[in-house]
Amino acid sequence: MTHYAGQIVNSLCILFIVPNEPIETLVRWFGSTLLDAIIWLGLYNLLRQAAPDFTGINHTTGILPFLTYLIISLLAHSVSGLLLLDYAATGLDETPE
Repeated sequence: MTHYAGQIVNSLCILFIVPNEPIETLVRWFGSTLLDAIIWLGLYNLLRQAAPDFTGINHTTGILPFLTYLIISLLAHSVSGLLLLDYAATGLDETPE
């Protein structure tokens, strides 16, 4: 969660980095990071409820915790990354004729 808290604070730097539409980019980045954190927490809590033994695993060694956190992060980033797409620039917002 420290990563997500840091990303939310860092999102304020977008105002100084992005020359075109910095407010829109800031809102999309902030929303994406916030959604990412919510999805991550939700998936992690679902996993803890579905597999009570998960909390008893030694999280400092072994491949299982690494893979678990990796999969949760990939899913969360995949969903929240959709907010960062510029649909107008990609043409994805147009309906086919």
